[in-house]
Amino acid sequence: MKFSTPAAPSDEELAAFISAVKQRFGMDFSGYEAKSLKRGLSRLMLRYDYVVLTQLWGHILKDRQMIQHYVDELMVNLTAFFRNPELWRGLRDELLPEFKSRMSMKVWHAGCSSGEEAYSMAILLKESYFLQQAEIWASDLSQKMLDRAKKGCYYSNGQGRYFKNYEEFSSRNRAKTYVTLTEDQKDFCMHPNLKKKINFFQHNLVQDDYPPDFDLILCRNVMIYFDEQLKMNSLKRFHQSLKPGGYLIIGYYDVLPKAGQDYFEPYCLSRRIYKKKEL
Repeated sequence: MKFSTPAAPSDEELAAFISAVKQRFGMDFSGYEAKSLKRGLSRLMLRYDYVVLTQLWGHILKDRQMIQHYVDELMVNLTAFFRNPELWRGLRDELLPEFKSRMSMKVWHAGCSSGEEAYSMAILLKESYFLQQAEIWASDLSQKMLDRAKKGCYYSNGQGRYFKNYEEFSSRNRAKTYVTLTEDQKDFCMHPNLKKKINFFQHNLVQDDYPPDFDLILCRNVMIYFDEQLKMNSLKRFHQSLKPGGYLIIGYYDVLPKAGQDYFEPYCLSRRIYKKKEL
């Protein structure tokens, strides 16, 4: 079957769509970058062989599950175990000793996608003998990604990247001890002792309240989807969620707006680590 090429949504159509979704589902996409929203809509239109946005719009408004499909298409899930190993070495060697001196640590992975980053944090803390003193929270807008994260199982062909990044992070050669293969060997799953230490929950960074009292927040490659106003709104709320002296880590492709320097000062620019300023 040959699929028709969908027409790209216009700015007016996008604005009407955003308004309808907010009214119908209470989900606010008004601060998301327009090009990203349009790409997500176009991918979903192509999947269902819709030529114009009104066809997809009608489907979404009638079928509540469709809005979650749109969220999944919107979020390009850029994540991996120990992605950017130099960041994880920096956390282990430079930041973690400071948290150990406080005797506890509370960390939030905001926009955790399918959970690889949160499990990487659990492994880092376990190897540093600090997992029991820590709380790990991990949230995402997509329920589909959260379900995968909670299950903690990933396609076995991704093991190579997991082992490679782990080896660049750690010389302990323990990567295999944290995972097991399923009986059919199609997936590898994280150890239950790691899974039980992570609190996964659904959260919308645009409109939900931000949980408080974190020592460290990682929000990597999420704000690339936000316009400048929404970026600043999130940065202000991250600032409020952090304890005094807390840290924010953004993605290598994210850019801290100039106004964000009123709330955060660079700690390590090469790793995109910022420290909370006291106002």
